[in-house]
Amino acid sequence: MSTFRAKIYKLPPEILARAFDLLSDLADIIRAAHVCQQWRPLAYSAFAFSRHIVLNSSALSTLDFAYFRLSCGGQCILRLSVNVPTVDRLVETEILPFIAAALPRARILYINIDTIYRLQLEKVLSLPAPNLRDFRLEYVATPLPDIPLTMPLTPDLFAGEAAQLRMVVLKNVILPRTAILAFRYAEQLNWVHSTWSLQAEFPCYLFDFFPNLKRLVLLGGGMEFRNAPLPPHIIDLLLRLDAFFIEFYERFFPGFFHHLPMDKMRNVIVSDSDEDTVYAALTPLRSPFDLSIYAPASDREFFITVRGKDPQLVRHFAEGAKYYTPGSELTNALLENGEFADQLRSFLIQTSLWAMLIPWLPPFHVLPVLIVEIDDPKPTNAALPVEPLPCPGLTALVLQANYDFAYVAVRDVLDFADRITTERVNLELRRVLLDGPRVMIDARFNTVTYYEERYVTTQHPL
Repeated sequence: MSTFRAKIYKLPPEILARAFDLLSDLADIIRAAHVCQQWRPLAYSAFAFSRHIVLNSSALSTLDFAYFRLSCGGQCILRLSVNVPTVDRLVETEILPFIAAALPRARILYINIDTIYRLQLEKVLSLPAPNLRDFRLEYVATPLPDIPLTMPLTPDLFAGEAAQLRMVVLKNVILPRTAILAFRYAEQLNWVHSTWSLQAEFPCYLFDFFPNLKRLVLLGGGMEFRNAPLPPHIIDLLLRLDAFFIEFYERFFPGFFHHLPMDKMRNVIVSDSDEDTVYAALTPLRSPFDLSIYAPASDREFFITVRGKDPQLVRHFAEGAKYYTPGSELTNALLENGEFADQLRSFLIQTSLWAMLIPWLPPFHVLPVLIVEIDDPKPTNAALPVEPLPCPGLTALVLQANYDFAYVAVRDVLDFADRITTERVNLELRRVLLDGPRVMIDARFNTVTYYEERYVTTQHPL
């Protein structure tokens, strides 16, 4: 042991510092800091030690540790998440000063705080934030969630200058009469209201605050279009968006399709859509279709994406996994449409969603291409689904890895193929490697081809 310790002590500090930078978990860094006196300053100066500071409590011990991490980070940029939605005297005396101290170095800033502190908070947020790229602000006013909507946000955010700011999320916040100059470079806005709020007009003024807007997310309870018809320049600005996401109560969806140029917008994402909304969104698409079902962010939500003949028009439906249980009547109507399934050019589904969605999928009598994406992050011993999905018209089976690569046992591939089709179809392996003898694979499939690129990418629509 003494020889080992001697060798460790002889390592140059630069090498040890690089080793600590490879640690990503805060608990691992703290454990390493307690190994010996030599390691302590190296661990505390590691980037990951102060990279993401979270304040979920106003306890003094939590704040002291947060200040210590902030001081150890030097001038490194960081992510700060403040989630203190309750009334606490230390919010004003301790947490807000900490936000002020961290703001010049913040690349990502998330704040969820009671509306009673909004004036003091917005005074802090009027300080410069030269490194800020992602800003999310939510005001809480339990039990009256609409109280924050009675007072507008200050126009003096970040001293009127945040050249790096690209993402803004505002929840239970209204904008002032004058533009917030710090928002002028932002490319994405998530404009979120409570589910029982009602917006009388479409917020055309958003484009005055966000002149470089490329992605717009509107979430809330309801929206009436009392200012319809919208001015032509607003229609033009909507058509320039790369993506448009809406989530409202079902009865308000028709207003969007009636008053907005939804049929010409490139990427439309709809959440909690009923049957009429699904088909209204799909109206401008023409067959043949490409259908993809994937979960890019979490296991609680997945997306159904449809592409048609025109690759510029894409429609996405955000689906809650909780609705896909036996007896549910809240599943997407598209999955019950056999005629739509007969017009598919390809169908992609991730392995993690297969078992849950099999009961809801239509028959695929003439589907030519089935793409099974292995989304298990572990590259070895990747498992293929065991539930059958007959595709008698299949001509190509594609196995692709969502991550860098995946190993799949030859026997699993053969058994899976037999549950799909009895024909000798073409097999495409995209970032998928076979574990086992290839002789049986060559005998089972017409052709076997390896590719480094994926057939289609599955990433979040936004």
